[in-house]
Amino acid sequence: MTESQRFSSILQDKLCGLLSLAPVQLGQLWAHYELLRAWNGRLNLTSVIELDKAAVRHYAESLFLASLLPPSALRIADVGSGAGFPGFPVAVALPGTEVFLIESDQRKAAFLREASDLSRNVRVRCLRAQALKNNLDVVVGRAVRPAEILNTANRLADCFGILMSRKDADLLAARYSAEVKPLPWDEESAALIGLVPRGT
Repeated sequence: MTESQRFSSILQDKLCGLLSLAPVQLGQLWAHYELLRAWNGRLNLTSVIELDKAAVRHYAESLFLASLLPPSALRIADVGSGAGFPGFPVAVALPGTEVFLIESDQRKAAFLREASDLSRNVRVRCLRAQALKNNLDVVVGRAVRPAEILNTANRLADCFGILMSRKDADLLAARYSAEVKPLPWDEESAALIGLVPRGT
């Protein structure tokens, strides 16, 4: 089995019954991973780069979040996108959407711009979330302070989706109109999906 076949097999195994990916989509995700490996040597985009771990931690988790977003979500922003997670896999999984990768670090934004060539519905914005003015449907994020995602959603969108620990998700769900969706393969991690907490 080649590396790309193993990568695709891991994604299909984790997402079985949740999300179906066409060969072209699996190819886009693999191309992103190859680009990530190439850039990671000179720019520390992620500490999780080994194929099996990266396929699950970066790609399967992001795709799980994509499977939970409302069908009405057409304009999505990934706040603090970093290496493109969860935004890039979300864009690949939902080709009918427009996904904005928001990253204030110039070097990371340069990587994202090159990665955006792999998917026609990806837009890169090198700015802080506070400066974003686009009207959106959903704001998503991972490894970013939840308050930053919630504040951005409160200004610009109707819904939010955050990948985080199950413990933190449970705490936030009690405060907002949100639902905790544990990862099927990791009960200690979850996606928090909810309506924007207006008036907070």
